[in-house]
Amino acid sequence: MASGLLDWILMRTLAQDLRFGLRMSLKSPGFTLVAVLTLAVGIAASTTVFSWIDTVLLRPIPGVANGHELLSFESLTPNGEFMTSSYPDYRDHRDHLKLLSGLAMTRPDALSIGEEDHAERVWGELVTGNFFDVLGVKPALGRFFSPDEYGDKQGGYPVAVIGYSLWKRRFRADPGAIGSTMRVNRQQLTIIGVAPPEFRGSLAGMALETWVPLVMAPQLNTMPRWMLGDRHTRNLRGLARPKPGVTIQQANAEVSALAIQLAKEHPDTSDGVGATLLPLWKSHTGAQSVLLAPLAILLAVCGVVLLIVCANVANLLLARATA
Repeated sequence: MASGLLDWILMRTLAQDLRFGLRMSLKSPGFTLVAVLTLAVGIAASTTVFSWIDTVLLRPIPGVANGHELLSFESLTPNGEFMTSSYPDYRDHRDHLKLLSGLAMTRPDALSIGEEDHAERVWGELVTGNFFDVLGVKPALGRFFSPDEYGDKQGGYPVAVIGYSLWKRRFRADPGAIGSTMRVNRQQLTIIGVAPPEFRGSLAGMALETWVPLVMAPQLNTMPRWMLGDRHTRNLRGLARPKPGVTIQQANAEVSALAIQLAKEHPDTSDGVGATLLPLWKSHTGAQSVLLAPLAILLAVCGVVLLIVCANVANLLLARATA
């Protein structure tokens, strides 16, 4: 009974305050306009920055399943600086890490699509076959790479997945595009699937439109054949997903131990080279690596701006009340 009475009193008081505020606003439209515009500027600036933070830092890869679980896999120089990874390094970590449900590699590249007389230049990714599986992306049409296409056989998987925008633009959203061939860097590839519209690749801040197995790189002339077997050639960025219940600390302990073992096995190429897993917002590749510091500054500035806005509105109210 007491709780219900208190609720009624609070609602009645709120209604009275709203009516009073409305009457005062109508009596002083100039004051109301200044107050509203002041608040609008502060709120708009804060909303814009918060949306940037959400897009770049909190959800850098839209369209993936449980994006907060994804981690960046990064190699480390002997003095602890970030560097990308080699394909042999990927194979060793893929085959020996037990606490990850998957480790995928990717490399962005500009690709020429179509016949020479009307070819289109698009940005795509050369990816390991398990790329979509690790990210947890589901196709809008067709399929993604199957386990039979996860292998290391160079030139063995002449297939491609295309982005939703490319499918609409170049194939007029025709379902018949699935199973047809597409010329990529003069190599005929079979289109097996279309990515969902919200998925634009794994590199934050870029809109990527084609995904081809990484082992097709020599056939596409994006890297020489020997490079895929060379530990010195570190040009791949990694994405990892821990198994359910595994913490990033546990996964990192396993990754670090394996890196030490690999350094002993390959002292000529990996002496002192380490590896680590990081949350995506801490990744050294993608827009977040460039925008992390400016966004942090902008967030602090927005906090100050909001305080100033609130102080200004409060001063307006006080000045009006003593006027």
